[in-house]
Amino acid sequence: MFVEPWFTGGDIDVLEIVKSGTTLLKQGQWGSPHYRRFQVSSDGTALLWYSVKKPLEHTTIYTADMHLAVLKVALDPVGRVSTDDEASFVIIYGLKKRTLEVVCRTRIEAKIWVEAITYLIKQFNENVELSKIKRYYYHIDGASDSGICPSFQAPIEHSPQLFQQNMNALKRRWSDANSRLNSQGLRNNPVYNGCFEELKLLQQRILRVEQLGDRESVEVFNCMHLTQIELQTLKEKYIVLEQRLDTSHQEGQPPKTRRQQLLRKRSAHQNSRYRHQQKLRANTMELGQFARRSRGVRACDKIV
Repeated sequence: MFVEPWFTGGDIDVLEIVKSGTTLLKQGQWGSPHYRRFQVSSDGTALLWYSVKKPLEHTTIYTADMHLAVLKVALDPVGRVSTDDEASFVIIYGLKKRTLEVVCRTRIEAKIWVEAITYLIKQFNENVELSKIKRYYYHIDGASDSGICPSFQAPIEHSPQLFQQNMNALKRRWSDANSRLNSQGLRNNPVYNGCFEELKLLQQRILRVEQLGDRESVEVFNCMHLTQIELQTLKEKYIVLEQRLDTSHQEGQPPKTRRQQLLRKRSAHQNSRYRHQQKLRANTMELGQFARRSRGVRACDKIV
């Protein structure tokens, strides 16, 4: 019941998908998991997600700081059922090799994220200007499609009455997100057009589900449950954009102050390493000179 054609695999522009953003389940390092809207910045220099509980500076990882992006489970699942681990990927980043683990909706979506981020890391390490990279197509075998992982599946109970309740809840959530998007702060912001399009896609999905006539299938209920999660994360994204980004920021752009701080920190770290290396080199030269003088003194003693 997905509208995204790339869920079936094929030749996929993985950069376009991750820059548009998708809803993922972020595994907490100390607390419980949370659904968040993730996206790669439009210039490819950072991965960010939106949380009303944290400043955007704390939910941004720069490509320059990333070491590796990898699937949590290397082998594809057998059959049409995948676990959360099989639909997860991990990013290792920073000087302390910290990890970010997220659960995707499907195994294919996890592969898309891994391939896109791996490509950006490789290009950065080869000194390619990431903002000039517009597309990257990668072939993903549709045989690895194993359906929605458990964290995005609807509860087991299905009935026409429950369908109507969920449909009403969906429309309320869409209305809430739409009201937030059309607030004065966002309507005058450059991010508005992109946000409007992603919310419009979910509205079209809701209308298609309502017109199907199917009121009890697992696919329909999974689609409705997933759409509720996406509306929740989009509303949170709009709140963050309205409260924490001024009009000079574009959607999906990392915060400038944090970027400047990281660049200064990285420069200071490089300078510190250079000074340390120079000091070691000087100490080595002094030891060499001392050893030569010592050998000279012993030679004189023998002559005397």
